[in-house]
Amino acid sequence: MTTQPERDLRAQVKAALTTARISQAEAARQLDLSTKHMSQMLTGRATLTLDWADRILTLCGMTLAVVAAPAANQSRPTQPRISLDDLTSDALDQLYADLDRYKEVVGDLNEANTGLQRQAARAAATVARVRQAVDAGPVGSCCAHLIRAALNPAPAVKRCGCGRPDPGPCQPCPNGSPSLHCACECAPAEGAA
Repeated sequence: MTTQPERDLRAQVKAALTTARISQAEAARQLDLSTKHMSQMLTGRATLTLDWADRILTLCGMTLAVVAAPAANQSRPTQPRISLDDLTSDALDQLYADLDRYKEVVGDLNEANTGLQRQAARAAATVARVRQAVDAGPVGSCCAHLIRAALNPAPAVKRCGCGRPDPGPCQPCPNGSPSLHCACECAPAEGAA
């Protein structure tokens, strides 16, 4: 007696032969198999092994794929539950300790994931800077200095309390801002000494 999977496999092999327009006799000849045995395998009077099915399907330009999947009417198998009444105090303490360890591991994984997301964001920003630098460069140019500049962006411009760029150490801001490195030409604030 044959099973449904065996019947399905035979049907698929026959369909592959038909689609490839290869007769059973031609397939048997190319596989150095008797036409009688080929016929018996495809009708269920002889076993069609996975090896022979694969050989026939390969001849038809196909591959054999065996897939294990849960049955449509079943959910994933569940572990039998242990009644809490059956646990000793020590066993219950061990379960809580395990739960705490799992929470810690999940927390560590979340932190690692957040770190990876930050790295990905930095990489995306670097790629954007490289693209912008290359696009801004001469047409057809892929200059190394453009790429280096994009990969090593200039630090943010320091600004004086008046909002102008701070050119570096010089004198206190005449506008009275807290900047000690302001050499901008801003006018002193009214009433400033």
